[in-house]
Amino acid sequence: MFGSLSATSSEKKAAAARKAQEDAEKKAAALEAARQKKEKALEEAFKQAEAEARALEELKKKDEAELAVLNALASEKAAANVLDAMTTRITRAWRRPVAFKGGLEVYLRMSLASNGELVDVRIMKTSGDVLFDRSALTAVKRAAPFDEVEQFDAATFEEKFRSLVVKFRPED
Repeated sequence: MFGSLSATSSEKKAAAARKAQEDAEKKAAALEAARQKKEKALEEAFKQAEAEARALEELKKKDEAELAVLNALASEKAAANVLDAMTTRITRAWRRPVAFKGGLEVYLRMSLASNGELVDVRIMKTSGDVLFDRSALTAVKRAAPFDEVEQFDAATFEEKFRSLVVKFRPED
């Protein structure tokens, strides 16, 4: 009678040990599955963060490029406005020659210093009328200095204003 109780007790202990082992294995498997799930979620989050960082970098580059274009356009517009103001001043400084018949134009090359002082002015393409050409040269000298060019940085000044050709054609 005790032998069968003892076998039953041993079987219960073995069954309990197996059950504990199975529970431990299930718990370990569940922990491993949870760890893998967290690891996968972290990898996905990292990939998404990298993708977002790349997208932000691309947006930043695009914004910088757009800003550079806008700055270039603003610089071009400012240069055109200054050139227009210079041409207007030259035209206002012009004195009509006595025999002026209208419809003439002369191309003048102006050389400027960075402070706007006129260094030189020469005829690049004559109008064919010596008096008109001379009056245009005199008008440029009267209109100088061209202080407007001082607003530009050295590179822009060198490119646009150090030496420039102006078409002088006064309106009748």
